[in-house]
Amino acid sequence: MEELPKETLLLLAYLYLRHSKHEKAMHLLLALKRLYPEDAHVSRSLSYAYWSVGKYEPALLQAEASLEPNMPFEHEFASKTLIFKSLWGMKREEEARKVMLELIEKKKAHKARKIEAEKKEEK
Repeated sequence: MEELPKETLLLLAYLYLRHSKHEKAMHLLLALKRLYPEDAHVSRSLSYAYWSVGKYEPALLQAEASLEPNMPFEHEFASKTLIFKSLWGMKREEEARKVMLELIEKKKAHKARKIEAEKKEEK
């Protein structure tokens, strides 16, 4: 399948979720997952779909599957936020807090690097 149709189908799944058409979104995302089992964006979207209907364990598994080495910070932030929300939904609050504290520290470091890069550009 080409990249454009995949992105279009991901957008359609997002719209289904935004309009509470969870079953349609889930069918579409599960089909995309079969076609693209290693795609982080598909895994992250499926995680969000599971989380939005209270299926926290599969949401956690898909969020963890969406993590990649050297991924853009914004994608890592989204995946780890889903991990936090899934753990919290499963009443695993201590693990959830640990994930959130780690995420806060990474966000601070990311922001500091971004500010430093902007300062270098100004010079």
